Amino acid sequence: MLSLLSVESATRDAQVDVDGPGSADAALRRRSIAVTSGKGGVGKTATAVNLALYFAGEGYRTGLLDLDPLADVAAYLDISMAEAALEAEDIDESRPLSDYTERPFHRLDILFPEVKLSAGQSKIVRRLVTGQYRDELCETYDVLLFDLPAGTEEETNLAFADLADTIVLVTNPEPTAHMSAGGWCRAFFETRDTRPIYLWHNRYSRGGPDGFNPRAVLRNYNRNSPEEQKIDDELHSLVSDLAFVPEDPALNMLRSGAPDPLGIALRTMLQLSLQIASDRARKLLTERGVKPALRGFTVDVLDRAHAPDEAVDELVSEVELLAVDTLGAEVGARVSSLASIMRRDRSLSLLGDERRAVLAEAIDAVRGDALWQDAVRARRRCEDAAAKAGERARMFAGQPHGMVDHAARLADDAVRSLLVTVSGDFGTEIRRNAKILLFYLAYFKLIRNDSVLGRLRSAIPKRRSGNRTERDRRTQIRYLVDGDDTYRTAYVELIRTLFPLVTRQISALARAVGAGELLIRRNGGVERRAYLTLLSNAVHDCLFSGLGVLTGFRYREASRAFAEAAASLKDQLLPERAAERGRPEE
Repeated sequence: MLSLLSVESATRDAQVDVDGPGSADAALRRRSIAVTSGKGGVGKTATAVNLALYFAGEGYRTGLLDLDPLADVAAYLDISMAEAALEAEDIDESRPLSDYTERPFHRLDILFPEVKLSAGQSKIVRRLVTGQYRDELCETYDVLLFDLPAGTEEETNLAFADLADTIVLVTNPEPTAHMSAGGWCRAFFETRDTRPIYLWHNRYSRGGPDGFNPRAVLRNYNRNSPEEQKIDDELHSLVSDLAFVPEDPALNMLRSGAPDPLGIALRTMLQLSLQIASDRARKLLTERGVKPALRGFTVDVLDRAHAPDEAVDELVSEVELLAVDTLGAEVGARVSSLASIMRRDRSLSLLGDERRAVLAEAIDAVRGDALWQDAVRARRRCEDAAAKAGERARMFAGQPHGMVDHAARLADDAVRSLLVTVSGDFGTEIRRNAKILLFYLAYFKLIRNDSVLGRLRSAIPKRRSGNRTERDRRTQIRYLVDGDDTYRTAYVELIRTLFPLVTRQISALARAVGAGELLIRRNGGVERRAYLTLLSNAVHDCLFSGLGVLTGFRYREASRAFAEAAASLKDQLLPERAAERGRPEE
């Protein structure tokens, strides 16, 4: 990730006419983040909402302006609006800002949640924000986030981007999303100052269609655009990567649905198995002399799904192309052109025969390694079982699972086999992940019990909606943002009930697979506190999954990536406050 401080805006504090491009009071601009996208469906509103929740959770007074005509913020946060709010409403400029404000959580206000903004209404809102509401906005809020509509329409999108020093452009790792993101940058640079734009990659994955580099947004745009619409290379330095947030099905399920405890546990075991496979591959590649520059690309290729009998030469070529694609994103168009030539003529190689032979031998060694094979098998079995568990949860939401299906038993067996293999001496990192994997397999076996599963689901707040009972998402989000003593008491009681059950399951499982050395120990005894922490995190993931909320999950890859990027924004937006007191006062 490029540092947010690596690119400075030459016109950060520009003062121009309120109705012209780039207009805004400096105090308003300094605290504002515009969240936008070139096309819909890339997770723009999800990003804006989660950033708002993050800042509010950090103690900052946060205002989220819902400027998208779809007005999805209220629905996302499960805020019930009056029926009249669903209809278009004229904005009365004589009304106070409080009439256009909804406060769902402590320190977080939603501004203009009820208004379906037409282009004309957008212009009025912009005039109010930069005029009679401006001072109140600056006095009331530490952070202002603008959830803009997708696209490059002047009055509803670009004009509001002028009001923020910080622009976050959301995209996905697929060609049409990159084309629309590049189109947004082009439209902005054509008529605006040269402020930096920060790319937020949602549902990020390292792979993609043949020849498509998921990191190279502007290169992908230029490669598929006519000459007159390309973005000049000198402007590329103004567009930097801020976040790479991987897809997390446990956090992106239907928001109104019940969590899928089995699927969540299986996906965690999937990730742990993948990490063990990656660590083992990296060690074997190092032992066989693969240079550090190629090691990471080779592990990435081996992490992808491949047929067991795929020719090793094809894998070596895939490693080369991945390396060239990545360099093309970071170096420039000439390297990207080289990747295109290599795809047309697969006989071309940058490595040369000798280094290709070394890499091929190392890849063969990895694919023939028993531990790597067991880890890959466990990953695939967990992936298949998680998909089936998700399907069953969607079909029978709220009903306890009865018999464990065939896929879940196969996953159980595959993870057991992996643990048996790992109980040998395979290094600190692999053993650490294996110890956590032992816990999650025990937890997975425990929650397959209908009574335990029912106990977990009973901790999820419910509400009546017509003739049915549904999950109370707003209350759960409030738990994450504000905390709640009543819920905390119930949560502690749930952990107290499950802890002795899961520790007995761990001990029995360790004996059954002959992997007592994978128990977490301290000073010769089992470390109960470590297992208590693991259980607490597993239950937390279960209860709060499916909300569309990333903040509050400390150990999920997507949440870590989100938190790192959000912290970078916080440090840039409020550097003096961050330097003075680390985090805001409650």
